Amino acid sequence: MSYTKKSTVITLYPPRDNDEFVSHINSYDAKVISMPLIEIVSLDFSPLYNLQYYNWIVFTSRNGINSFFKRYNSLSENRVAVIGEKSACYLRRYGVEADFVGSGSSGIDFAGELLPKLNSKDNVLLAQGRLAGESLLKKLSYYVKVERVDVYDTLMPQNVDIGALNLIRENRYDIIVVTSPSSLYNLTKLLDGFVNKLRVITIGKISTAAALYCGIEPLAEAPSQSYCSLAQTVIDCLNRR
Repeated sequence: MSYTKKSTVITLYPPRDNDEFVSHINSYDAKVISMPLIEIVSLDFSPLYNLQYYNWIVFTSRNGINSFFKRYNSLSENRVAVIGEKSACYLRRYGVEADFVGSGSSGIDFAGELLPKLNSKDNVLLAQGRLAGESLLKKLSYYVKVERVDVYDTLMPQNVDIGALNLIRENRYDIIVVTSPSSLYNLTKLLDGFVNKLRVITIGKISTAAALYCGIEPLAEAPSQSYCSLAQTVIDCLNRR
């Protein structure tokens, strides 16, 4: 049975320009409600050395790219690696073409894809969010010299849509979309920990691990870490209900 227009999908990520997830869901007549539970704040950072020192600069998200280029107007002769085609497209806004684009499935997988491109004497600068895990750093560090800089932080927004939050509290929604652990952790704080029955779909392994840590069994995980794949996963799940 196909779902109806009454289906409500709640997103927890900040608004995005030309949001392909929302466009895809809306085309199937479902209702998307945005309830951002993370706020991205650029940090004042400074690598140990001048940019010329680093053979590679690695970005794991568009947030990292945006925050990095608030500090630097341009790059030197650095080679650049990013996770995912979307990040590569975003990088072009700053006039930079990625030298390597990873699959984006996970940090460990990305490291495995990038390592064959590196020389053992390379110096790598890893630009990430403050809350990012250490898996990518640790795996790269076995083979090359890596410095991590935290270029942005992820905070709880000062204002939260109480109407959307009440939909969750009153079980008047169909699916919550989880694209980052931080957004889910913030939701659990707002719900005072009563989250085991939440209906969530995750964008990838890291978000799934966060859900399981919170005692939530996701309805599904998107097969690839993209918003289009996530939207299709949501649609397939709604159609099965």
